[in-house]
Parts: sequence; structure tokens; C-alpha cells
Amino acid sequence: MTVACYSFGVVLPPEPFNGVEKVQVGQHEGDGKRENVRLINKFIIYLCPKRKEMRLKLFGMMALAGMTTLAACQQQAKPAEAGDTSRQAAYQAPYPAVFYDSLKIAMNSYYTLTQHLVAADDMKVNDAALDFKRHIDSLPADVLRSDSNIYSIVTSASGGISAELTGLLGETDIEKKRAAYHMVTDMLFDMVKATGLKSDTIYRIYCSMALGEGAYWLSPNTEIHNPYYGESMNGSCVSVTDTLRYQ
Repeated sequence: MTVACYSFGVVLPPEPFNGVEKVQVGQHEGDGKRENVRLINKFIIYLCPKRKEMRLKLFGMMALAGMTTLAACQQQAKPAEAGDTSRQAAYQAPYPAVFYDSLKIAMNSYYTLTQHLVAADDMKVNDAALDFKRHIDSLPADVLRSDSNIYSIVTSASGGISAELTGLLGETDIEKKRAAYHMVTDMLFDMVKATGLKSDTIYRIYCSMALGEGAYWLSPNTEIHNPYYGESMNGSCVSVTDTLRYQ
């Protein structure tokens, strides 16, 4: 590939170029001197020995632009810091108090279910799941009709949770009950994140080894009591990933 000589320039190559960066040393066509020809993301950046001051000035401007773009991409790709709750502002919980009163009772039933799964007590797990199902089924979703989107989220999530709890009650194996609990937890988190829970804080905790692919549970505090393994798995595989704090 040959290029004409300018003091500094960027031109498109004649063919598509694949790869993040390649360097090609080419022969300068104008005066026979060699120059560096750099191919970066389908562009050719080349330097000639003429007009050194302007060349360096333009190179500095383009290098600065490149570093700014790179920094922006890295910032966009960086995930949120998990478990950092100290600086998080409280979210709003703007819906009627009657809904939140009912949801708090349902959440307490869920926390009780979690405790019995930690202990792997089948009978108490079933009792807690039945109680939780009763409260989920009785959530006063009608008071949310003025917000059609939230109403749809709550009715869909509560229906899915109720169905999973029915499945949990029909299982005799504790591990299958835990798998159903995992599904319940994901739907419950989505619902509470959408509606809020007035004057409450909910922590979402993750166990990377649970159910073979990782699973979450919700807790009113950061104490680690693992419903997927019991007290035997509360170590480095467990972390708080989300905090929902509401006014």
C-alpha cells in the first residue's frame, strides 16, 4: 500500500481492515525516505518528516481525542460496584400505603421461608411457603391501576410467584424446593424494585455456587445465612450485590 505525502493525515484504506490495531512500515513515495504507517480501526495515520511542529501539534490533538474516547468506553463498560451501600441515596416509594403494608407482610413471610430453607426443615418450609403464597395472592394490586405499567408488573410477578410456590409445595426434595425458591426470589426482586417498599431496605445477596450456576436471595440485613446450602456455605462465594433503600 502506498500513500501520498502530507505533513500529517488520516485516510481510509482501500479495503476493510479487521483487527483493533496493526502497524505497517511503508516506503514514503515523495522523497524516498521511510516513514511509519499505522493502521488503527480502519484508518491510516502516517507521519512525514516535513513541517515537524505542525505534525506534533496535530498528533497531540489526535492522541488526546483517542485517550478521551478510550476512557469513555472504559467508563461505560465498568459495572456498578457491588455491595457499596454507604453512599446510595434512598429511592422513592410513591404508591398507596395500603399496598406497602400488605407487601411488608408478604416480605416477612418470604424472610421466614428463607430461614427455614437455611435449616432445611421441610415441614416448616412448606408452612412458610403456604403463608407467603397467601399474602402474595392478597396483595391489593388494584390500588396501582393508575399506573398501568406498575400494575402490570405487580400482577404478572405476583401470579408467577404464586405459581412457583405451588410447585415448591408439591416437591418432596429440599433441593427442588430451593430451585423453586430461586425463581420466586428473582420475580420478587423485580417487583419490589419496581414498586419500592416504603421505609425499608432490602439486600440482594448472591451465592456463586448455588444450584450449580449461582442464585440470589433477599434479606432485610447483610448477615449471611445461605438458603441454598445452610450455614455451611457462608464464605467467600457469597456477596451482597444490590441494595434497595426506600424513603
